[in-house]
Amino acid sequence: MKCRVCEGEFKTSGSYPKICSTCLSITVDCPCGCGHDMSKYTKHGKLRTAASTACLHRLDSFRKKWEQSHATEMASRPRTCRICKNPFFFNHEATGYRVCSDCFSIMTECICGCGAEMRKYTKHGKKRKVATRRCFLNVPDMKLRQSRNISKAWTSERRAQQAKRTRDIGPPRMQTGITPDVIRRRSETLRAFLKTPKGRANRSQAAKKRWKNPAYRKLKCEQSQAYWEDPERREALSEQNRRRWQDTRYRATMKAAVKAMWANPDHVENMRHMSRELMKTRPSRIGKIDAGHRTDIEAIVESELIARNILYEFEKHVDYYWIDFYLPEYHIALECDGAYWHREKWKDEKKDRYLLSKRGIRVIRLPGTAILADVTSLFESAVAPSLQT
Repeated sequence: MKCRVCEGEFKTSGSYPKICSTCLSITVDCPCGCGHDMSKYTKHGKLRTAASTACLHRLDSFRKKWEQSHATEMASRPRTCRICKNPFFFNHEATGYRVCSDCFSIMTECICGCGAEMRKYTKHGKKRKVATRRCFLNVPDMKLRQSRNISKAWTSERRAQQAKRTRDIGPPRMQTGITPDVIRRRSETLRAFLKTPKGRANRSQAAKKRWKNPAYRKLKCEQSQAYWEDPERREALSEQNRRRWQDTRYRATMKAAVKAMWANPDHVENMRHMSRELMKTRPSRIGKIDAGHRTDIEAIVESELIARNILYEFEKHVDYYWIDFYLPEYHIALECDGAYWHREKWKDEKKDRYLLSKRGIRVIRLPGTAILADVTSLFESAVAPSLQT
């Protein structure tokens, strides 16, 4: 066998020792200072630390004494307070403090409203949030943040344990088979499960459970509001959508997808049901009617109808369409077309065809520029002939 120290050949009857008798007989003094001799190498060929366990404990005590003396030496050096930025001296027994005694003694009231006093700053120089854990749980935002911090801390702790285990005994066996192909297959399996009715139900149930939490809803609303209030982000998204819709292939793909979607009778029925329920619960037009809001051209047309003593209904809801002014005596709808909101004529033509074929309502469209120019002559030429027939 080959010696691990001198790399010479020697004979042995078993698997130990791993070094020759010459290297094993080398003796040195114990480093703890007890005066005993000890073998320099172990039978495995490693350097011996101490002669005995007692000597090893004495080495640990020496190390502790050195650490204490080092801490005492460090205590003589000033540190800078993280709050007031002034130098201060700290005790070696409380080395975690990063603020001076003056800043650490500042007191304030708890933000939960319990009236308890607490220190304004922690020993690390951070602002304290609440006085106790119970106060922490009384604040909804902090309660939500605490759950996230706990999950993050748990994940960090698991990662630290996994790293320590990898350093000590190598990577875990269960992770040796994790390859990119395995990850891809697992991702495909998860995506396929989420497309099944059970997967969609589980995902919907989890989302409903999250949105029942008022703190979660408030947080999401604030995040969404902050996201869309950023002018740079809105401009970037607008530019991105503009470039995307300039691509002919993308427009053709989206057009085909929309046609296929609306060709499905179930989708059409679902959209009709959603529109009816939305109008019953919280329609935006109903809020507009209750507030008495009128645009400039709508106010002009309404005053003309009142002057001519014509019965009308403002913002009449027919199926999933809204009519600006409906004349029930004549089954005529008057639409005030502004230049901005009626740029896409095909939508107006589709609405006119639907109202005429399904409800028998004839639509008369009044351009906004003509209304502002002379509404009386516009009524005489466009509306009056239809009222006489």
